[in-house]
Amino acid sequence: MREGGPRGRVLLRYRAQGDRVYVAIGDRVENETRLWQTLARWGVQTQSEAVSRTSLEFRRWIPRDMFPKLEKAARMLRWRLEPEAGEAVVGGGSARQAYESERPVDVATVLDLAKHEEPLQAATVLRAARVKLATFAAERPGFATEARRDVATLDAAIEKLRAEAERRQAAAKADEKRELSSLVVGVASEDVWRAFETLRSLRDAARRLEPLARRPTPTVELPAELPRFRGHLRHYQEDGVKFLLSRNLNAVLADEMGLGKTVMAIAAVAAANERALVVGPANVLYNWAEEVVRFTGEMACVWHERRAIGPRDARFVITSYDSMRTLPDDLVDPADRAVLILDEAHLVRNPETQRAQLARALPQTRRILLTGTPLVNGIADFYELLRHVDALRWTSRASFQETWVVDPDLFNKYPQVRKATADFIQRATADVVLRRRKEEVLAELPPRTISVRRHDLAPEDLVAYRRLETRAEEAIRERRTDVAVFAALHALRQHLSTARVPAVLERVEELLEAGERVVVYSHYLEPLRKLAEALGDKARMLSGETPPRERQAIARTLGEAGRHQVILAQMEAGGIGINLTAARHVLFVHFGWTPAAHAQAMDRVHRIGQDRPVLVEFFVTPDTIDERMIDILLRKEADQNLVLADASDVLNREAVLKLLADKLAEAREAADAATFDGSGQAAPKGSRARPAPGDGKP
Repeated sequence: MREGGPRGRVLLRYRAQGDRVYVAIGDRVENETRLWQTLARWGVQTQSEAVSRTSLEFRRWIPRDMFPKLEKAARMLRWRLEPEAGEAVVGGGSARQAYESERPVDVATVLDLAKHEEPLQAATVLRAARVKLATFAAERPGFATEARRDVATLDAAIEKLRAEAERRQAAAKADEKRELSSLVVGVASEDVWRAFETLRSLRDAARRLEPLARRPTPTVELPAELPRFRGHLRHYQEDGVKFLLSRNLNAVLADEMGLGKTVMAIAAVAAANERALVVGPANVLYNWAEEVVRFTGEMACVWHERRAIGPRDARFVITSYDSMRTLPDDLVDPADRAVLILDEAHLVRNPETQRAQLARALPQTRRILLTGTPLVNGIADFYELLRHVDALRWTSRASFQETWVVDPDLFNKYPQVRKATADFIQRATADVVLRRRKEEVLAELPPRTISVRRHDLAPEDLVAYRRLETRAEEAIRERRTDVAVFAALHALRQHLSTARVPAVLERVEELLEAGERVVVYSHYLEPLRKLAEALGDKARMLSGETPPRERQAIARTLGEAGRHQVILAQMEAGGIGINLTAARHVLFVHFGWTPAAHAQAMDRVHRIGQDRPVLVEFFVTPDTIDERMIDILLRKEADQNLVLADASDVLNREAVLKLLADKLAEAREAADAATFDGSGQAAPKGSRARPAPGDGKP
C-alpha cells in the first residue's frame, strides 16, 4: 500500500508465522508485480493461499529464510518494510524495535533534556515532541500502538511539569510577598500597607522593563593596548569602557564620584576612533583639556568666551554649558563629531532651564552622560538623563513620574523604601545606566570618616541668631511666600557660618600645626574671606570668580613646598572638576541644602590617587537649625551612594515647614516644662523657655 505523509513511499507490511513470512503490498497491481518479479529473478518462490476457506481473497508468502532478499528488494525499490502492528520483527526483534528505528523523536532523550529546563520551557519541548509523535502515528498506522504509549508517557510528564510550574509559581509569589514584606520591616504600622503597595508597583514596573534592560548587546573585548590611548585603565574602568562601546557610545555613566569617569569616556571615544563634543561646567574645561593630552597625546580644542583655544580639527572639542549658544557650526557638525559628552550631566536635569534646552537641541544622537550624582532634588531628575540616551523608551515625563516617583512622605521617612526604589529602577535601566560605588570596585581606596564638630556661639552672636530665628518662625507661621521663607532661612544660615569663623580657624590651625593640608567649604563667601584674611599666605581662595585655569593651578600646587596648605572653596566652584587628593581633611563651615553638594565636594579629596584616610567634619552649633539639618543631610549623604540617592528635596515647602514646626513645638514644650521644675520651684535662670508664638503650626 502507499502511505500518506511527506515521503509518500510504498509500504510493505509483513507478519512472520512459522517458516513463512506473509507480505501485504496494497491495492496497486503494478507495485505487487514489480516486487514478485524482482524476487523471482533472485530465485525466491512466492506462494499464494486463501485468507479463509470461504474467501476468494488470497495472500502471498515467502519462505522465512528468504526474508533477507525481501529486505534487499525493499531497499532497492526504496519501499518501507515494517511488521504489522504488534508483530515480531523477523530475526528475533520486535515491533518496538522497528518502531524505535522509525519514530521521529526519541522519547527518553527528550525527557532527559526536559529535566534541565525550567518547567514551562520543558513543557513546551515535550508538547512539540508529542505533536510529532501524534502526526507519525496517524501516518503510520502500523506503529500506532507503540506511538500511543509514547504519547501517553509524554502526557504524564507534561501534567507533572504543569503541576510543578504551578507549585513554583505559588512559591515564587509567596517569596515575593516575603521579600516585599522584609523591605517594609521597620515601617510604622500606619504606613506599612501603603509602603508595601508602593514597592510592589515599583517591582512590577521593573519587571516590565527588565527584558529591555537585559537585551543582548555586542560583546566587546579590549586589546592589551587601546588604540589612540595612553595610560593604564583599572579593571573596573576597562569594564566601563566596554559598557560604553557595547552601547555604541550612548549611555549614562553614573559611577560614584572619584572613579575616573572622564578617563573612561576619553578611552571609549579614542578606542572607537570617534570625535566628540564635550560640554561641562566652565571650571572643568581645562581639566578636560589636560586629561585629553595626558591620555591621548593629542591637543584638544577649548571653545570659551567666543574663541577657540587649540586646533579646531581636534578629536575633542570642549566647551561649557554657558558657551553652547555661541558654538560655531563647524565645531557642532554631527557629521564630523558624532558623539556628545555631557559632563556633570545632572546640571541638565531640569528641562525648563535654557541650559537643558540647549543641550537637548545639539544634533548629536550618540550621547555619553557623566554624573556622579544622577539625582539632586528628586527621582524625577533621572528622567531627563534617561531621555538623552533612550528617547524612544522614555517618552513621557508624566508617565515616568507616575511610575517611579514615590510618595515623598514614605521616601523621605524610610531608608528601606529609598533603597528598594533604587534597586528597582537600577534593574529597569541596566542597559543604559552604569553606576558603581567606590567600595565595590576600589578596594584600595582608604576609608572616609564623617563627624560633627559642635561649638558654641559667642553671646552676642547667639542673641543675633535668636532674633533671626524668630523672624524665620514668623515667616513660617504667617504663611508668607516661599521666597520670604527661604530669605529668612538663608539669613539664619549665613549668620551661623560667619559667627563660627573663630571655631573653624582654630581647627584649621590645629591641623596645620600637625602638618596636614586642609580644604574648607562654604556656600557663603564672607566666612571664606575672613578665614583667608586670618591665614594669609597659608591659604588660597577658590570661588566662582576664580578663572578655570587658575582653579586647576590652585588645586595642583596645594601642599607644595612654600605654597598654600589650605584651600578655602566655595562649594559651587570647588565641588566639581578638580582634584584635591593632596589634602585629607575636609571642613564644612555649614550644611548645604542637598547631599549631592556635600558628596561632590568630599569626593574632590576622597578619590583615585588618595592614599590616606579622609576625615570630614561638619561644624554644628547646638540648639540651632543645624541640629535639624544633621538629621536630614547626614542621613541623606549616607544614601548618596545609591544610584537613586536619597531624593528628598529639602528645598520644598513641606520639608522646611517641618524643619521649623518641630522646633516651635519643642520650644512650647520647653516653656511648659521650664515654668516649674519637678519640685514645683521656678526653672533655673538661664534656661531657654521661650514660648512659641501662636499655636506653633505653620
